[in-house]
Amino acid sequence: MIGAACARALALQGVSVRVLDDGRDPGAATPASAGMLAPFAEAKPDDPMLALGIRGRDRYRELVPQLKDETGIDVHLWTGGIFQVAFSPA
Repeated sequence: MIGAACARALALQGVSVRVLDDGRDPGAATPASAGMLAPFAEAKPDDPMLALGIRGRDRYRELVPQLKDETGIDVHLWTGGIFQVAFSPA
């Protein structure tokens, strides 16, 4: 996903790019997160990566309409949140 975003940014600047895919499931979401942007589920409150994850999620919201305009593809961004299950009373 990040490679495609970097390639797009470079192409918009006029740089010639080539994106390679391993071909197993072209264009699929990465198996690590199944396409979810969930910074609160992936980082602890004191983790510096939390702020980065929140910023990335917010930037993606800005990117989605641009991608639809450029490609005609609606990625069906859903921003309703996620549940994080507590396994103890604490």
